[in-house]
Parts: sequence; C-alpha cells; structure tokens
Amino acid sequence: MKRKIIGFGIILLWVFSRAVKSYSAGDADLQELAAPSVVYNNAADWYSDGEVEFAINIFDDEWKELYTQEEMIAACQIPDKLLKKLTTYELLKLTEEYPLLGNIYTGNTMDEGFRYIVDSFNGLRELLKREDCLEVVCEEYKNLIIPEKAAISYSEYHTEEEKVARFNEILHDDNMLKTALEDSKPLIVCDLLELIMLNKTTDNNVERLLETVVDKMSEKEKSEYFESADKNLYISELEESMLLEISAYVVTETTDSTTTKTIYWRGVAIDVMASDQRTYITYDQAMTFISNSKDKDKLSLVSIGSQQCNCHSYAWLMKIFPRYYDYYSLNIVPTGLMKECIEYAEPYYGAVAYTAQHSAVVVDEKNKVWKDGREVLDPIVVAKWAGGPVVRGPMSAGTYSMEHGKGVKYYYLKLTK
Repeated sequence: MKRKIIGFGIILLWVFSRAVKSYSAGDADLQELAAPSVVYNNAADWYSDGEVEFAINIFDDEWKELYTQEEMIAACQIPDKLLKKLTTYELLKLTEEYPLLGNIYTGNTMDEGFRYIVDSFNGLRELLKREDCLEVVCEEYKNLIIPEKAAISYSEYHTEEEKVARFNEILHDDNMLKTALEDSKPLIVCDLLELIMLNKTTDNNVERLLETVVDKMSEKEKSEYFESADKNLYISELEESMLLEISAYVVTETTDSTTTKTIYWRGVAIDVMASDQRTYITYDQAMTFISNSKDKDKLSLVSIGSQQCNCHSYAWLMKIFPRYYDYYSLNIVPTGLMKECIEYAEPYYGAVAYTAQHSAVVVDEKNKVWKDGREVLDPIVVAKWAGGPVVRGPMSAGTYSMEHGKGVKYYYLKLTK
C-alpha cells in the first residue's frame, strides 16, 4: 500500500506541473573539444573479441598522455562512422563504460552532472535521440543486479578519518582501484539509468516509470550501497523537477530546499544559494569521480564534503562562516570580499588560489615540478570539486586544475585587521 500511495501522490503533483523536458544536443552550448594527443578514429580500435568497447581506459598508459580534461573527453568520443552503426543497446553499454562517467557526480545536483555528461559525450547524446532509447534503458534497469554486499566496504571503519585513509589506499593501488570500480559499477549504472528515464519522462509514461523504480526499491533496500538512501534517485529528482516547474509560476525566491540568500561580512553583501540541509555523495561515487584523473597518484581525498558546498564557498567562506559554509553554494565571489584580502602575485600559505571558474586553498606554496626542461612552481592545494569531494594535490592536477601564472591570483583573508 505504501508504494501505491507514494506513486499516486507524485502523479497528482505531476498533473499540476509541466512535464520534464527531454534534453537534446543543442539545448546547451557545447564547448569546442581540444585536439587530443591520442585519437581513436579507427572503428577497429573499438572492438575486442567482437564486442564493442572503449579504445582507451583510465588504466592505459595512453591515458596519462592526456594532459587536460578536454583532451580526455575528446579521446573518448566515438568515431562518427561507428556512432550511427551501433545499436541502441551497444550505445547504452558504451555509456555505462564511459571512462569519465564519474563526472555525473560533479554537479551541485544529479541533473546538472547528467547534463554535463550529455554535453561532453557523443555516445549519450546519440542514445537519447534513439526512438527505442527508453525501452532499452528500462529493460536494462529491470535486469540490473544490485549486490547486497560490497566487495570493498567502508562499513567496518568507524571514523571518517579511517574511511578517508582506506579510500586513499585504494586510490593509489591500481589493482585495488580496479576491484573498487568494478564493485561500485552497479551503483553508478543504476544512477545513470534512472537519470535517462527521468530525461524521457512524459505525462503518458510517468506512472509506468514510477512503478518500475518502486519495484526496484526493495532490491536497493537490501544493498549496502543504498542503505542510507530513503528514496530512489528517480523519485527525488522527479519531485524536485516538478516543484521547480510549479515555483516558476510563483513570485518567490524560495524552493522546497534552497533559498537565494544574501549574507554579510564586514558590510560586504555575498549572494549564496542556501540549503536547508547537507547531503553527501558516497565514497564509491567519489571514487568513480576522482579515479579518472590521469594524475590520481598525486591526489588524495580530504573529505567527502557536502553536495551543497562548491569550490568558491569552501575556499572563501569556510573561515568567516565556519558553521554554515557547507550549506552554501557561491557562484560569484564579490569584488568587495576580494578587497578585504591581501592580494599576492605568488602563492602564499592559507591563501585562496582563484580564477573565476575555480578556487582552492594553498597548503604548500613551495612545491615545484619538472616541466619543459625546468623547475616550475606548482603549489599544493586543497579544493572542493563542485558538488563532489574535497581533494588535496598539486594545483595543476585533477579535474579542476589550475596552472600558476596563467590568470591565477592569490587572496589571503585576514579575520582581524
């Protein structure tokens, strides 16, 4: 009976809202992909024993030759000639194996992360165009087996420090990392399938799709992966989408869970999106995100971090709002706040390394690396990766890399004058 009540309530809400819009390439401006140092335009590179698979993966030596995130994205694009020949099921399986699929957890919301994958991977864009996409995805979802026990579990570790230490041990051991990623694959695939289903939801199929995900709920409840989740991703995102559609007709700054809020420090107005509560990704989700970095051996997890807190709010607000900063998302750092800081041209311990796109806290201003035949400065920083984890490593490493001297400024915020 509880299942039917949940579904009926959501369907009623749906009737009074607009349908979720189907996403297609062109809805967002796609950034031009950088020319990769490794390309795979030969269709033969994409097959092994007759089965289609990616020509490159994160454990290949060639992966380490890809310097930027843009190069990684470009190297993972399916050749145009092959793209149109693949069946819908083959496109789905390739999307499930996409080396950068962990980026699905980079957004401040799951929908934001999903749209990033749509923008960056031509296989998913092609999949969403197929007429039988939803049919194939639902069949895959029904047949997806979610293990009850995890091969690598964090449940035996009682403190966050112990869990973080275990995480970093796995991250820096390729054999353990392969096991961990394979172990957590049902989790990320399940999230992907539910987000595709959400993308394809209409007035005519919402009831059927709700029944499908509710049927899967009992399987999730028995699994260690979903023990902390009180509802399916599909249901929670569907409710959020509908409430946002309804709120578009109401003159208000408040949604069901976030408020556009102005906070003040020394008279400086700071606009943030303030959340009612903090939520967190899992260690398995964080692992799939960080593991695709070519220089993962130089990186280490500091903490999972709340999904509500982004890089700017972590770096700029942690000192001045220590109790509340991780409820806030700060999209634009106000000029007035920068003026309250000491500005440096060189890195300084405790300063914020800043560009308009990213902020990080310098923890070792003297670190140097060998590049192009000479030693160059590459400070060690701690940074929040969007709605994902807090990570320590060289400033030039990782998904949100910055390079000293290329538009990076350093700001040191003093609490007292």
